[in-house]
Amino acid sequence: TKEATVAKLFAKHIKLKDATSFVKKKRINIGVGTPTRIIDLLEERALSLESLERVIIDTSFMDRKNRSIFDMKETQRPLLQLLNTDELKSRYATAGSPVKLIFY
Repeated sequence: TKEATVAKLFAKHIKLKDATSFVKKKRINIGVGTPTRIIDLLEERALSLESLERVIIDTSFMDRKNRSIFDMKETQRPLLQLLNTDELKSRYATAGSPVKLIFY
């Protein structure tokens, strides 16, 4: 809709520079990205977690080798790095503006 923007923040054809530019120009209501791309956008100061309400992790996806996000080192480590950022950890149990972790 005009009021909600969904942003695909990753893909082989979307360069970090292009994703950074898009995120800085748009108000995003829903962002979809790999842990690594989200970390990159946070480090570029293009993405803010200030208004973040939920982190949804797709645990149902399996690759060709039947591995989930928790089994693949290329996604497992960045996911843990992202979830351990001070910005998120400080809000997991905060009453004022909590961030909910949802695994499905």
